[in-house]
Amino acid sequence: MNALAGLSILIVAALAVCLIPRLRFWFLKLWSAKWPTAEATIERGGVLKEASRAGLFYRSFLGLSFAVGGVNKFSYFALETESEIEAHKLQEKLPGRKVMVRYDAARPELCKLQDEGIEDLPVSYHPDMTGPGLQDHLIDLGTDPNSADKNPHS
Repeated sequence: MNALAGLSILIVAALAVCLIPRLRFWFLKLWSAKWPTAEATIERGGVLKEASRAGLFYRSFLGLSFAVGGVNKFSYFALETESEIEAHKLQEKLPGRKVMVRYDAARPELCKLQDEGIEDLPVSYHPDMTGPGLQDHLIDLGTDPNSADKNPHS
């Protein structure tokens, strides 16, 4: 009986680990429906390479800058692609585009795009990668994989 109870606990824990991120985004979508809106400008970010069971994929992280009560705010979102080149193309194509965001009035940095996707790609948000700490996770920040200049910050 102890083995069955232990296995049950292990299964429940595994399901919780898998579902918690999805639940967070579902709740974010639900809660944000009544949040105020603001016009934001997409800013250049960087590309993050990640691995999953399905293989490698790339997240093109982009910034959102907007004003709330005359104070500038900034947040991030990501678009997932299967190609590093496509991820870098998004870094060139999207900055400067105006979009609408919904933001939490108590914490305006917590925001989401009003539309569910950009360029027919789903949007994702990473709560552990907000603010200046995001740059520590990005690879080839601001570089084009086809460019000879691999360090645009020098």
